[in-house]
Amino acid sequence: MARPQKIGLDYFPVDINFLKDIKVRKIIKSCGAVAPTILLSILSSIYSDHGYYIEWSSDVPFMVADELGVSEDDVTKIVEKAIETGFFNKDVFFRYSILTSSGIQKRFIAATNRRTRTRIIKNYWVIADDSGVCVDNNGVNDDNNVVYVDNNGVNDDRSTQSKVKKRKVKESKVKESKEEYIAVVVTREEEIAKILAYYCETIGSLPPPSAQAAVEGYLDHMDFEVIRDSIEIAAAENKRTWSYINGILKSRKGSGVRNMADVARQDEEFRKRKQTKKSSNPYLDMEDEE
Repeated sequence: MARPQKIGLDYFPVDINFLKDIKVRKIIKSCGAVAPTILLSILSSIYSDHGYYIEWSSDVPFMVADELGVSEDDVTKIVEKAIETGFFNKDVFFRYSILTSSGIQKRFIAATNRRTRTRIIKNYWVIADDSGVCVDNNGVNDDNNVVYVDNNGVNDDRSTQSKVKKRKVKESKVKESKEEYIAVVVTREEEIAKILAYYCETIGSLPPPSAQAAVEGYLDHMDFEVIRDSIEIAAAENKRTWSYINGILKSRKGSGVRNMADVARQDEEFRKRKQTKKSSNPYLDMEDEE
């Protein structure tokens, strides 16, 4: 039986100017001297496991905190700042809850250049086509989101160019046949990413892992603007938790709210009920009689 191909790395290179990197310096200034140690711990997990990414969940801050003797809050705050500064790719994080970057992926490719082909997940791949890395869909039938990096073409400009041209022709044929489907998927992913990014900016913390699936479910019943408005209500009332926002969304979903027109109508009905209740009380607005 063939030996299974190794995915992760046994070691990874650290740039000699790691601590001088402007992104790292901003993280250190914001989060303290423990930041580089936590970042290196996360990088170690990325390179040793999948090689170029890690799934962000509640287990990650726990494992890092347990390993280094720091708090889980410290780990989360440093990851938040790392996403803000671009140390980790913001778009991929908010779409898929994945920590990765173009730098991580380039180091991964360089470290695996002796492998004939490397299996990657297309949605997580952020390196541009002009990076000298050839991505090929040949022979992949089990998952449309899985492709291969052909490492034989990484250092051969002529070979890479011919393969890239071949890949682009194939991609154009796929787009022609699935154009409408892809457009729908991308629009939904962008909406989820924008909502999670807005949550982070407005509430001031990362959304919990359960939030992404919940938001996707709410988008089946209501517009993007309704979810955004619910986040704004929580922030205005200083109830900066996902559970409070989730409560608002559940209530709106149960009331059949689908768009901001429904929200306005619901608010007006509530105002009228409140006004009717007030006017029906004979003791309100009465002047004191001498």
